[in-house]
Amino acid sequence: MNPRGWWKELVYSTFLNAGVNSKALDPKFDQLYDALYYRFTTADAYSIFPDVMGTLELLKHQGFKLGVISNSDERVVHVVENLKLNRYFDFVLASAVVGFEKPNKAIFNKALEIAGNVPAENALHVGDDIDKDYFGK
Repeated sequence: MNPRGWWKELVYSTFLNAGVNSKALDPKFDQLYDALYYRFTTADAYSIFPDVMGTLELLKHQGFKLGVISNSDERVVHVVENLKLNRYFDFVLASAVVGFEKPNKAIFNKALEIAGNVPAENALHVGDDIDKDYFGK
């Protein structure tokens, strides 16, 4: 299943599990889903913590290669661009494009390769999920 289809099923089941009647939802669902799917590619759907820009600026100025590794679909590239963060990152790697999700070691290896064949011992990965971001397999 492609990412758009996966999200569509998830959103539909979320509405049903929240108690929305399928007879009421079905005639309007495609329009509603398209609006939601698009919104989550825009900057309006996200906020940046106040210290992010300064931190990224400092790291970039100090010569660090920076990248994004996300268990996401291809829209993450547009999200980074729309948030005007792309100038800080050397690459944005979406699992749906690569074919592997964190914690699979293959996605981390791909990031090291894209960064210029950086040895793993010279890389630092920061994440928000201990199982997916720290205990890579």
